[in-house]
Amino acid sequence: MKYAKTILKVVGLLAVLLIVLLIALTIVIHTGWFQKKLKGEAKRYLTETLQTRLEIDSVGFSLLHGDICLYGLDIDDRQQRQMLQMDALEVHADLLPLLHHRVNISSIEINGLKANLLKERPDTAANYQFVLDAFKARPTSPKEEHRKEEQKKDKKTIALNLDRLSISDLDVNYNDKHYRLESLDLRDIEYNEAANLKDLNRLNARLTLRGVETAWVSQTKKGPVDNFLRIDEIKAKLPEVNIKGLHFSNDNRLPRKNSGKPKRGWFDAGHMNLVSDLDLTLSHIGKDSIVVSLDRCVAKDTLTGIDARDIHLKAKVVGRELHLSNIAVQQIATTINIDTAYMRLPDKAHGDSTLYYSTSVIRGRTQLRDISRPFAPVLSGFTMPLNLRARMNGDGDGMQFSDVSVFTDDKALTVAASGHIKGLKDKYELNVHFDVKRMTAKGGIKEKVISQFPVKKFMMKQLHRLGTIGYTGSFDVLWKKEQFQGILSTSAGNMNFFFQLDELTKYVSGKASSKALNIGQVMDMPDIGPVSATANFRIDISKPRTANMRRAKGGKLPIGHVDAVVERASYKFVSMTGIHVNIDSDGAIAQGDLNVPGKFADISCDFSFANTDAMQKMKIKPKMKIHGIKKLSDEEKALRQAEKAKKKEEKAAAKAQRKAEKSAAKAAKKAEKEAAKAASSQSASS
Repeated sequence: MKYAKTILKVVGLLAVLLIVLLIALTIVIHTGWFQKKLKGEAKRYLTETLQTRLEIDSVGFSLLHGDICLYGLDIDDRQQRQMLQMDALEVHADLLPLLHHRVNISSIEINGLKANLLKERPDTAANYQFVLDAFKARPTSPKEEHRKEEQKKDKKTIALNLDRLSISDLDVNYNDKHYRLESLDLRDIEYNEAANLKDLNRLNARLTLRGVETAWVSQTKKGPVDNFLRIDEIKAKLPEVNIKGLHFSNDNRLPRKNSGKPKRGWFDAGHMNLVSDLDLTLSHIGKDSIVVSLDRCVAKDTLTGIDARDIHLKAKVVGRELHLSNIAVQQIATTINIDTAYMRLPDKAHGDSTLYYSTSVIRGRTQLRDISRPFAPVLSGFTMPLNLRARMNGDGDGMQFSDVSVFTDDKALTVAASGHIKGLKDKYELNVHFDVKRMTAKGGIKEKVISQFPVKKFMMKQLHRLGTIGYTGSFDVLWKKEQFQGILSTSAGNMNFFFQLDELTKYVSGKASSKALNIGQVMDMPDIGPVSATANFRIDISKPRTANMRRAKGGKLPIGHVDAVVERASYKFVSMTGIHVNIDSDGAIAQGDLNVPGKFADISCDFSFANTDAMQKMKIKPKMKIHGIKKLSDEEKALRQAEKAKKKEEKAAAKAQRKAEKSAAKAAKKAEKEAAKAASSQSASS
């Protein structure tokens, strides 16, 4: 009992001594001398470890409150360039839970962090690599590795509770890229070493980012492009993420593609200014997979005119594969829906540059004016609703379209087609090709479609008289050239055609032919019957050239040339074959000639007209040329008259000679007759 009391006294004394020592230690730790000493030791350790210039303004440490503070950190890289600056780091923690393998941190605050990071070439070390190497774990022997693994099995897992992480005024330069962050606020983090990435979507953490900015220069075939990205605010409380004010702009330092070309669309991948808001739901995050829903996206490009009022979809990423579903895009008056889509991304790091994508049926309803500003200003008045369906697949060089169907609500216009686009990587090799299996335009839909375009409307009455139009053929869009060909069926007859629009020369040229086209019906000239003909044409579409001609002569006609061969035609009760026709139009007056070759004579006429809607007023001047008749000059006429006079004289002389010879013969015959008569009389008298 005596020994027990003695032991208790010793233990009590030791406890008192320990408390006194702790109090003394706490007092010492919180003195300026110790803080200064701690700063000196920290600076010495870091300087020796990193082998570079390092400055620390002050260090603070509090056992009572669990505070660790560091102010004015400045580190150079090994080339004596300023690499890292930090105004302040403050950590406020509760130390007692460490006894139960828990780390409770009430707040971590980082302010004024600036970094200049460099990695000049892929085969050179980064200027911050020495920091990573200094604190990298040293290699251990297999025996030590085994011992550590055994200790790790027996070690209790550590749980982390972080109430708040705050970062403000972050500024990082990495080569030619620049990153800024106004503020980051992360709250209510709970983590333990046994947690899996898939559990992250069940955390209660809340993240707010404000003023995220980055700028970089990308290199393209046409030169450098300056890029800028800013996000005003990101709020995340998994699984929901909200992004407000996403701004993206770029500048390729070249004139816009539509500079000096007012008829060209504003879309230019080298000049964009996109503003967007997004709502996301992250339903799964794995090591190499993620499932996310884009619940809402509003995107508008103030330069090009792209205006997406809502985009939503579901996406599943597994490795290099991207699976999309429930895709919907809404513009002002356009809606596109795709049930599913698939994309396989390239893996350039392993030498695989293959890109492939495909979709299920694409369904949509559109007013083409929605894409007028970015792609085709000529469609600015196209408000006719069109419905469309198609399937699409492709790779990095092109894409294919199948089961293409376009139709109006009343089915007055229907199109069925398929096609492909090749040469996407080289504009000079670009080829957009579509095969139109069937196109039908009924009633007045033709005029309605043309009225959607702000163009001068020629021969609209003739178009109306063609009735229902059907078309089967193909068209190609090449670099600076478009080609159309096929068979056109109308109520006035069928026609084969090919024409080409050359954007370099600004001419439309081509050929058309028909076995029985009722021109009289189309042109409102009932005396003309069905025509079998082949025609070649060339029409000027150059705005400057045609504008000059219009100013000089006025007029409402196309400007160009047509030459045709009519194998068979009829006018009233007269049938003709082998008719040659030439027409030249200067925009104000079309002048032509018609020639019908004949065996004995050529029948022809000159004609002219100024309005295709009043062909009855055509001026016609008939002509005839008889074969063998030649107009002679005065000299030829004199020579011919001289020859004629000479022949006349020779004829008269010959006639006189024949008359003299005849008279002489007659006289000789008379004398002979008289001699015979005298001889007969003499015989009778004897």
